Amino acid sequence: MTDRKGTLRNAVLAVLFLIAVMLSLQAQGGFIFSSRLSVEVKVPSGGDTFQVFFDKGAGYNEADSVRAEVKGGSFEKVRFAIPAVRVGKVRIDPGTR
Repeated sequence: MTDRKGTLRNAVLAVLFLIAVMLSLQAQGGFIFSSRLSVEVKVPSGGDTFQVFFDKGAGYNEADSVRAEVKGGSFEKVRFAIPAVRVGKVRIDPGTR
């Protein structure tokens, strides 16, 4: 039983440490993304364009965005490649359809 308590204590400490690191990064102006953002969508046949804007500290603008085309007709996973930049906020524009 003692070993189980020690394992639980270590897990709680690890989670608290990760939360502290995330809060510290957020306080410094955002997180650094270097991966993909993916969402699952369904649009009518004919397709649509989805766009993700990432705020690097000066607000949202077209230069700091990525687009993805969706064919439509069924559920589809859309992946956006986010460059390795400091990101404060992310906005997903879900297309026009």
